[in-house]
Amino acid sequence: TALASLGFAADVAELVNKGESFFRGSAAFFTGVILAISRLKSFPVRLELDGKEVFAGEASGVFILNTRFTGGGLMIAPQAVPDDGLLDVVIIGRIGRLDLLTTLPRVYWGGHTAHPALAFYRAQRARVQVDRPMPRLFDGEINGTGSLDVTIKPAGLRVIAPPEPGRQPSSPQE
Repeated sequence: TALASLGFAADVAELVNKGESFFRGSAAFFTGVILAISRLKSFPVRLELDGKEVFAGEASGVFILNTRFTGGGLMIAPQAVPDDGLLDVVIIGRIGRLDLLTTLPRVYWGGHTAHPALAFYRAQRARVQVDRPMPRLFDGEINGTGSLDVTIKPAGLRVIAPPEPGRQPSSPQE
């Protein structure tokens, strides 16, 4: 999984998957974003990273990623490196609807990182505890409700790709 999330992103996916829009594709996603913002509510959350509590408070969204991009090109975690053995965790704290609406476009180029409602963390294991059932998002699909417990498995995915231009593979595995 490249993304696990609670809150705002899961709410968008749930709205789109339920078909609460007359639109399809990108228009359905945009409508889902607007609907989720109009219904935005924060929730109590506790975040533990590598066994230590680093955040306890209200959040509007929690993202656990292994890549910089998600959701149609949103650069949620600009500092993420897929092969560094670390998860990138982004918390959207309490934020107003208008503030989120005006901040969201900046996410496409990573211009959101200085926003005071956002916090960025890195760890091998992230545990997000919530006190009520809420939809959990995994790579665009809602799967269950409740807390998240995510651990990265370094070098857990083998990727086969063509060699870089001008470079010859040094072994059959490369």
